[in-house]
Amino acid sequence: MNRRRRPLLVYAISALLALAFSYLCFELGRYRSGYSVLDHRRENATHRQLLADEQAVTEELRRQLAILETSREIDRETYAQVEANLGELQAQIQAQEEELVFYRGIVSPRMALQA
Repeated sequence: MNRRRRPLLVYAISALLALAFSYLCFELGRYRSGYSVLDHRRENATHRQLLADEQAVTEELRRQLAILETSREIDRETYAQVEANLGELQAQIQAQEEELVFYRGIVSPRMALQA
């Protein structure tokens, strides 16, 4: 029984060694081709930081855009109110000028004809 286990143990150890050797050959190939796990991790961390920075800039730009859109809307409403008030004031000036002409005609008919 001991003899049967020995070849099985030898086969298992041989298989593990073959797997380990294969993995080492794989890593050697990656190393020779210029690939480094540490460099990859550093590059990955750098890209994540750049992404986080870009996301922060994007959020700031979105905030500024919202402020500008709100400001533009307020400006539009204010401009509409100013135009409405200007129209009313122009109508009042026209009415007052007409009244002035009327009263000038009463006070001095000659001035009304000259004006």
